[in-house]
Amino acid sequence: MILYTPVPPEFTVEHTLERMARLDRRFEQFARWPADPAPLVQDCAVLLGAHLIVRTPRGECSGDPLTPRPGWTFTEPAWAAALLLDEVPTVHVSPAHLPALTGWAAGVVTIFSIPATGGAAQVSRTLNLGSFVDRLELDFLLEGGLPGVHVLRAHRLERGGRLTVWRMERPVAPPLPGGSCSDHIPGDAGPPDDATLAGPRAGQRRFRRP
Repeated sequence: MILYTPVPPEFTVEHTLERMARLDRRFEQFARWPADPAPLVQDCAVLLGAHLIVRTPRGECSGDPLTPRPGWTFTEPAWAAALLLDEVPTVHVSPAHLPALTGWAAGVVTIFSIPATGGAAQVSRTLNLGSFVDRLELDFLLEGGLPGVHVLRAHRLERGGRLTVWRMERPVAPPLPGGSCSDHIPGDAGPPDDATLAGPRAGQRRFRRP
């Protein structure tokens, strides 16, 4: 059972998994939900713009779209698995495509950065496109050339609960003589066509865990 309270709070509706799946298809995959569903429920709450309380035989979990996200530290594959995005078709884009994100009315942008100690990139920032402050931060990142960003993932809900997912990866440039690094991004192309901006289509690549 799920309690659904839109923002601003005016009423609370008790939904079944079937009804919630019409808003976010991840609710129809309840058998695949991770043992700790807190990150997933929080993500659903942000995308739906609603307070959620999910009650299952395993316990109760809540999501609040107005509260900054807890500092979950995930690598990209772990993040995708925790949010059930690991099997969602993903549109792979270059940095030149990212300004189109400012046209999204709602959604979530997740930034992965390589720790100073090295190793796999981890979640360093999560931006809620429904928040003016977070949208402003995204504008600054894009205008500044995405400093410190190794991978950027963006996702939003479409009609019928379908998810649109974008992924951008900046290749790690080899060090230049003298110890400096190049910010040049090879293979940068022009903006995608309208069909690409509309979301993934059948047959596009999916992001899979290595």
